[in-house]
Amino acid sequence: MVWNADLSFPLSELEYFLLILTRMSMFIFAAPFFGQRNVPQMLRAAFAVLVSFVLYEAITPHQYVEYETILGIRCWC
Repeated sequence: MVWNADLSFPLSELEYFLLILTRMSMFIFAAPFFGQRNVPQMLRAAFAVLVSFVLYEAITPHQYVEYETILGIRCWC
């Protein structure tokens, strides 16, 4: 069996996922149920990653951020 899968992950995709992860993490850590002390932090973090991955896959098409410097030069980082 030959497996020729392209496992490349562009930087723009990583940035897009991290933006979703940051927003979901802050929401989960600030939510009344998950913000209590009796919910372990590892569970909160795992749930944030799970929800972020589901949202990342569910949101299509991805809209990438384009940066411009002060001089107006575009930067695709």
